[in-house]
Amino acid sequence: TDDAVPAVSVMAFGAVPQKKVVLGIPVTSVKKITDFNDLTVLYKALTESGGAAPSFFLYGFLSGGYGAKTITSEKYISNLGGNKGYNSFKRLAGADNVYTVYNTERSYGRSFDFFRFKDYMSSLNQTVVKQHYRRSSDGKWNADQGSWSFYTVQYQQKLLKRLLKQIPKGTGIVLEHYGEELLSDFSSDKGVTRGAYLNSIIKAMENIKKSNISVALESGNACIAGAADELYGIPLESSGFSIESYSVPFYAMVFHSYIKLSSEPVNFESKTAAYALKAFEQGVSATYAVTGCDPYELKNTRLNFLYNSKVDSLLNNMTAYTADYKEIHSTLANQAISDHKYIGDLSVTEYENGWRIVCNYSDEEIVFENQNIAPSDYKIFK
Repeated sequence: TDDAVPAVSVMAFGAVPQKKVVLGIPVTSVKKITDFNDLTVLYKALTESGGAAPSFFLYGFLSGGYGAKTITSEKYISNLGGNKGYNSFKRLAGADNVYTVYNTERSYGRSFDFFRFKDYMSSLNQTVVKQHYRRSSDGKWNADQGSWSFYTVQYQQKLLKRLLKQIPKGTGIVLEHYGEELLSDFSSDKGVTRGAYLNSIIKAMENIKKSNISVALESGNACIAGAADELYGIPLESSGFSIESYSVPFYAMVFHSYIKLSSEPVNFESKTAAYALKAFEQGVSATYAVTGCDPYELKNTRLNFLYNSKVDSLLNNMTAYTADYKEIHSTLANQAISDHKYIGDLSVTEYENGWRIVCNYSDEEIVFENQNIAPSDYKIFK
């Protein structure tokens, strides 16, 4: 169905803490970035162009803004539209298309004070430890600025129980970073095995589903992907960190036609047109990270990584892409990908019904089966 193939998904950033100095006194306020009126305008523009309803992932719309880690209640920031604005937008866009992002990490920073250390020790037998590294200005990993994060099974279960009590039924949520502890840097010598921790996460996901709450998960985490209603931020190509002669669009080949898929942000890529084309051939929604303000206003905030994100400058590309995508993928929505191969600079993706999408990633026109394919363009072969 058309509803199964939204062309784009939207990562929207609502507000962020910003430090200022007023009369020599440092003050932290919450800066408004994008409100529910902005999202309403965007939603209408995208659906009026003929596309299916996009998914919206809401970052920093709850009290405290982006980066807030303490979840006290589901309270949306008043000058973004508040709970009333959220509920109105959810009715417009569809409850199963709007996901609020919750940060479930528990980070202790680079050192402990006595009480945090005591808390850590009391749950040592069920703790998983992971170290994060921040990137330095040249884009490389900066080990000197690393921070330790501690995850406990008990804490995760307690946090999720609180969430389920606070969040009304028919709501969509993202558990940010959830399940990432099970990746390759998992350390089983810290008191809990990988299997035990996985079982605790699966149990938590089952409880969420029983509560009639939709869940989107980041990065296509294979451990718990089957429990999600949508996967977003999935990679469309190999990371390039390993030496290989050939790679396939793994997530799309496994999950297309079974679950909604959204890419990593297109507008963060240096070659945006080529990246959007990859999303197109794989039947994956192209994700755009959007703000209602100019990115330079965010340079001294936690959102200083956002650039080329102002929705006004992205809207034309998003609507044009939506119309093009719908024309083809309304037919392919329920078709699994059966084959993928590269022929020189051409990428050939074949679907179960026999349709092939052939994309030209070169700078020159290429002839394929007597059809001319322009640079950064595609042809459908039926």
